[in-house]
Amino acid sequence: MLTKKKLKIGVVGCGFMGRTHSNAFLKVNHFFDVAHQPVLACVCARNAERAKSFAATWGYGAIETDWRRMVESPEIDLIDIASPNDTHADIAIAADVRVMISAGFYQPYAELGPAFERASGHQQEPTLYIPTVGGV
Repeated sequence: MLTKKKLKIGVVGCGFMGRTHSNAFLKVNHFFDVAHQPVLACVCARNAERAKSFAATWGYGAIETDWRRMVESPEIDLIDIASPNDTHADIAIAADVRVMISAGFYQPYAELGPAFERASGHQQEPTLYIPTVGGV
């Protein structure tokens, strides 16, 4: 079995979507043959105690209470934005790594224009992934 490259993930938000995405990252290699092994590197929440509890439950290596510090960390390869919709654009625009946003029923595309521009000029393989639900 080949060793897969680690993909160090930082998740912003530890509500329902944070739990859902954490579970998916832990299980993805059981369902799909992907090139990377997700590593739950850091979870970010405004409340430190909530972040600590979430990290302990899901196995995150670190916590952060300010998303700005997490998106600037050289220890993170992908930012998963699982926070409320009105926070998506600021976080995506600030991130200098791959970004994943669970947009769901919200369409922040116009607000995310600068994030798309930044991703297209990124020196690595940029990713700005926005899955939609129900064809939105």
